[in-house]
Amino acid sequence: RSSDLVLICLGILPLLVASLTITIRSASMVKKIALTEIESKLHSVADAAENHFDEMAESGDGTWVMDGDVLTVGGLVQLEREDDYFSAALSEDVYLTLFYGDTRYGTSIKDENGQLVINTKASDEVIADVLKGGQNKFIDHVEIVGQDFSGYYIPVKDGSGTTVGMMFAGTPYEDTEKEINKNVRSLLLIVVFSFVIFCAIAVLVATAVNKRINA
Repeated sequence: RSSDLVLICLGILPLLVASLTITIRSASMVKKIALTEIESKLHSVADAAENHFDEMAESGDGTWVMDGDVLTVGGLVQLEREDDYFSAALSEDVYLTLFYGDTRYGTSIKDENGQLVINTKASDEVIADVLKGGQNKFIDHVEIVGQDFSGYYIPVKDGSGTTVGMMFAGTPYEDTEKEINKNVRSLLLIVVFSFVIFCAIAVLVATAVNKRINA
């Protein structure tokens, strides 16, 4: 009957508006949470990598010296551009890059031809904030030679505290999107399920109220 329909609509409409509002606000929050988790993971990996090379430098005289095409750390160790350490994090789908100055010296990132992305420069923004500004920096979407990453940069310093380079830890942006979408889908399922349950309750209540009114 029309009176039943009116009561049901009056019960469902506020639920629909509330569900849409909650979904929109929560989706934004879910995205922030996912990005925070990714940032935390990349920060941890980048920090561990920086500490690895920092300890290498401190085991010698603390210097970082580029002689021709060879980077010597601590006056003792000549770093290989394909050092196993750069690929160690690939098991977690994390790519590492060591910058000497603003230029990629060693990395696990490869271009479309399978060549290591070395002797390429960081973006002006990263150079200004990390290399010159000495700040840690997370970028949720950064392009590196045509590939999209979420990345975390931290400054690398020599024994005197002077910034000599940067460490980058990144994961493919596709993985970031998958993580965000997975969390949003879970949210939508919860909202839809809750909406259906409350709609069913609204229908039952409206029907019961209408019966009492017409009794």
